[in-house]
Amino acid sequence: LGVQTQESNGFVGFERGAYWPDGNTLYVDVGQNDDGEALLCNLADTESCYGNSMNVEVGNTTLTLQAGTADEFTVNRQTFSGTGVTGAWIMPGEPVTLMFLPGGVYVAVQWEETNNFTGFEYGTWTLNGSQLEVTVSQNNDGEALLCNEAGASCSMVSYPVMVGSHNLTLTVGSDNFSFERQL
Repeated sequence: LGVQTQESNGFVGFERGAYWPDGNTLYVDVGQNDDGEALLCNLADTESCYGNSMNVEVGNTTLTLQAGTADEFTVNRQTFSGTGVTGAWIMPGEPVTLMFLPGGVYVAVQWEETNNFTGFEYGTWTLNGSQLEVTVSQNNDGEALLCNEAGASCSMVSYPVMVGSHNLTLTVGSDNFSFERQL
């Protein structure tokens, strides 16, 4: 799962697929390309990429990927404590992933929805007692996930949250949504 929140060429969105390493080469199958010519699949939006290979260099705190062209990029490693809200969470049986990063940044991705709202959100989060407070600065998913305003950002919204060692439950209105910790 990869999310790109900004790009000088205007391509923003997410990719989802599979990967497998082989020495210093990383192979990637991108089955869902919802970002245009960005990230790991440089084909047009909605086109899939299979068997892409790129050179990979793993450092202590960075990962550098190069597809054999000038398109090299480096990402920083995020370390999760395995406690509290910070971490990566999936909703079992549903196409939803939430990531609450150290430092108060969050990313949420929904890659299928019956009402045709797919995409991602990007913003900030804080935990105030048992309330998860999020401010959505980029809403590219319509009326899904944590910001239910189609095509708009959301100023701070607050949701009751319960966090266990491997489970997170968000209450939105009268509905509870359960997630399982991945990282």
